[in-house]
Amino acid sequence: MMLDKLLSSPIELAHGYSGRLRFTGGGCERMVQVADVSAATLQDMGLTLQFVDIGLCVPGAPAFMRQLEAELGLHEGSVSISAFNAPREGGLRCHYDAQDLISVQLHGTKEFHHAPMQEIRNPFGWQFMPMGPDFEDLYPQAGDGFPDPRRASFKTAHLQPGSVLFLPRGTWHYTEASDDSLSLSIMIDPVPALQCALDQLRLLLLQDGDWRQPLYGARGSGRNYAAARAQAANLLAALPAIVARLAPEDLLDSSSGPDRCLERIDSGSRFQRTPYAHLECRPGEVSGMHKLAVRFGHTASLTQRSAHADISAATLSVFQWIEAQTAGPFSGAAVQAAFPAAPFAVLKDVLSLCVRTQFLKLLRFPPLGTPS
Repeated sequence: MMLDKLLSSPIELAHGYSGRLRFTGGGCERMVQVADVSAATLQDMGLTLQFVDIGLCVPGAPAFMRQLEAELGLHEGSVSISAFNAPREGGLRCHYDAQDLISVQLHGTKEFHHAPMQEIRNPFGWQFMPMGPDFEDLYPQAGDGFPDPRRASFKTAHLQPGSVLFLPRGTWHYTEASDDSLSLSIMIDPVPALQCALDQLRLLLLQDGDWRQPLYGARGSGRNYAAARAQAANLLAALPAIVARLAPEDLLDSSSGPDRCLERIDSGSRFQRTPYAHLECRPGEVSGMHKLAVRFGHTASLTQRSAHADISAATLSVFQWIEAQTAGPFSGAAVQAAFPAAPFAVLKDVLSLCVRTQFLKLLRFPPLGTPS
């Protein structure tokens, strides 16, 4: 992937790239995104360029990113790749990223100055540089004061073609190109634990009518405010028991892609019929096979159909049983109980097809216990 022609030189990249561009230099402290400007023009101006979408433009890059995610045990989409081109004496100002970074030097040489940022462990959010704009999520993290690179002890890595440097998230760094430099930045940005927990907790609370009720009186006074405060206190008193329903697997799987979720379907998986979805089936051209499609819409004018899928006559009764499940969620175990002679692998294929055609929704959250 790194030997692709597009990455053979900064000039080749500037003329062959199509995608988002950002630049810095010429008195600009931060990276600025631009549109409808050629990379070659910005290159001629002596600016430092970021080719943001290089991971989508270089053949083999998507497969490389998916393989790296698999080897690190990360969800799909956690890894992205961009390219940086800096002219002689150009580079990036001091900042830290809230993602892990692997920098691969392709052409030219540069000095990569780096130092641990001590004030915040595992920073969350965006890139941060001194004297730059802050962001709301930074304040809860800055209990020991805002990060300041003047308190850091920097080291210098001299990068040449083939050099690879790993920077953990929250590492101060700035760069200076010794000559025309081209490098790849492999950003590793998995969903943090707090986001996984918040996503799953939200889906739990949505199942409880008490949590869906507004806090009327919260901006009032007297009895109205007292009633809203009592309501909030009761909700918070019940919250630990709700949080206790979360299992580690709920957090680990919350950001899984669709394919990963379908692979993990088992007897404990829960499903629910999609509203206004119905099956349409007719005999196929091959004996013993049927053509199956999903029809969406409760009126003829709004009806849409999915692509037809070929199913065997032996599985038709399973699809029909699933279509009859209109009372609420059901589990993979319920399907197995209804068809005890069928191998679960066959039933899993049926359930996966129903999810892929949007006839079923795979419920990727734990039940509250008594939905209301």
